[in-house]
Amino acid sequence: MHSASGDAVVSVELVLSRDEQARGLMYRTEMAEDSGMLFVFDGDAERTFWMSNTPLSLDIVYIRSDATIVSIAARTTPYSEKTIPSRGAARYVLEVAGGWCERHGVKAGDRLTLPVLDAARE
Repeated sequence: MHSASGDAVVSVELVLSRDEQARGLMYRTEMAEDSGMLFVFDGDAERTFWMSNTPLSLDIVYIRSDATIVSIAARTTPYSEKTIPSRGAARYVLEVAGGWCERHGVKAGDRLTLPVLDAARE
């Protein structure tokens, strides 16, 4: 990710199928600081996520097709069933450890480089 404070790199687990998307990071109790989960949808649309059965606090980053961050739900509440809207159309959703975006200066409007998607298409 490119932010005002520099570049930050995250190794992501790609989530492509509906079953994988429904499960997400549920039940996981650990996540490395430099890792995340990248949900890939067919197109831009309003997205909502929740934290049901998720014991980790996450930053949920909603991203448009052009790789620009739409919004960030920071430090989400573990196990919450409250929906978390993207507040704009998004094609990708990146989940990283809670507080990661703040620690790396990442904010809405920043642009990402998504080489993992280019590799997945080959």
